Amino acid sequence: MKGGCLCGAVRYEAKTRPIYSGFCHCRDCQRATGTGHCCYMIFSRGDVDFSGDLRAYSKFAENGNITIRHFCATCGSQIFGSGPPEDDRLDDLRRHAGRHLTV
Repeated sequence: MKGGCLCGAVRYEAKTRPIYSGFCHCRDCQRATGTGHCCYMIFSRGDVDFSGDLRAYSKFAENGNITIRHFCATCGSQIFGSGPPEDDRLDDLRRHAGRHLTV
């Protein structure tokens, strides 16, 4: 799976199938997407290649864990979400028509 941001400055490619995919209805995801849910896929960090300049915003999620959302530095498109660096899982937050992916 390949994708990128709105302006094309950030690109990514997942080299494997996701570990898991699903929907989240927590307030953080609702606020991040401006909708009632977030669709996502989880990959191992080593299975996704990135290019381009990213910025990050981190905060404590409702469950008390740190959540980090990564954005294109140019256009602000959210590219993926993750936990702290020691957490190997990477959530891809790119949305497709009618569904979401977090990479």
